[in-house]
Amino acid sequence: MEGNHFFTILGESDKLNPYWALLIRGLTAYLDGAKRVFAGTPYQVGVYGSYRTIESLDADWYWQTYAWSGGRVSQRANMIQCRNGVNMAGGSNDLNVAWGDPGCWAAPKDVSRPDMPLLRRDDRCWQVSVLQVLLGQHGYSTGGIDGIYGPATERAVKEYQTRSGLGADGIAGPATWMSLWPEEDKTDPRDAEIGLLRTQVLTLRAERDALMERVRAAVEILKEV
Repeated sequence: MEGNHFFTILGESDKLNPYWALLIRGLTAYLDGAKRVFAGTPYQVGVYGSYRTIESLDADWYWQTYAWSGGRVSQRANMIQCRNGVNMAGGSNDLNVAWGDPGCWAAPKDVSRPDMPLLRRDDRCWQVSVLQVLLGQHGYSTGGIDGIYGPATERAVKEYQTRSGLGADGIAGPATWMSLWPEEDKTDPRDAEIGLLRTQVLTLRAERDALMERVRAAVEILKEV
């Protein structure tokens, strides 16, 4: 297929990256099909991917990864995966930052903000990754979510502090953390009901599978008679 004809099919807005455009069209069709299948059930459709993926697709839930995102945080994201290999909860885990309900099967019991340390230039830790995510969510670019408190992160902190009426010293202390990540009750009164419904669905599915297994066993017995 010649290039000009290829671009004509995709349309003017897709000329910058025709391969990405084709991929997004395919994924859009897939998600639309999934939504039709799940219509009328407790199940919903979620998307996990980079900033551009989250911005390009339509779903019920959005989980963004820091990878391939260039430090940008989508306003659509319900949760951001901001660091891998964090030694927490007795093992090496992914660190995620969520806003409200990120689409959990069951809402976590503790949604309070953990105590965060004072951070400054040249610090390197997972808490810096959280800081970078929060700054990005507020529209301040740190140049990347890498856990390194470099000049771009310091500049973003100062810009945020200035616009928030805080002392612009470039240090993320208690006042900056509280402003970026205020303590508030994000508990949805529907969480308990939704969790119960999901549990019931899983129970019914297990009972269905057990019944099907008994039916198959009965069929095998009848074949031998």
